[in-house]
Amino acid sequence: MARPRNFDEDIVIQQCRQVFCTYGYAATSIDDLVEATGLKRGSLYQVFGSKRGIFLEVLQSSLCVVEQIEPSGNHEPAEDEQQNKEPDSELTYDRPEQTVMPEPQTEHQGTSPIPDSTLTLAAIACLELASHDAKIRMIIDQWAAKQQELASALGSNLLKHAGIIGKP
Repeated sequence: MARPRNFDEDIVIQQCRQVFCTYGYAATSIDDLVEATGLKRGSLYQVFGSKRGIFLEVLQSSLCVVEQIEPSGNHEPAEDEQQNKEPDSELTYDRPEQTVMPEPQTEHQGTSPIPDSTLTLAAIACLELASHDAKIRMIIDQWAAKQQELASALGSNLLKHAGIIGKP
């Protein structure tokens, strides 16, 4: 019998968002996400299925995609992630206290109303995943269709993130 969750999924998604924004998708390990959230590896797999499942939830939540493309909990772990899965783990924190950094308010250069973390996640999705992941591409396509001057905002965010203009 599954135990009830002892954590707020929205807080976990915010914590994972910060990690993905810092390292990108490919450079983020499950260990990074475990450390950031304080959850056990098995708990993350049970809720999200895989690192890709976590990224999908983070991306959908950040882009405010209303329709869930792939519901959480139904993701198959990637082969390399499956070997690290903890069997029959409980949904508990490894650490007693967790804090979440507040979402940065619009600190952009330019006039984009889109938060920097959202632009960063969209850029990561485009650069690292969309060319070979149809679901990621569909999420970005849905979101981009609703944005005005997205190319300019993404370009400015990439330059800022790289330290070329302003502070990342």
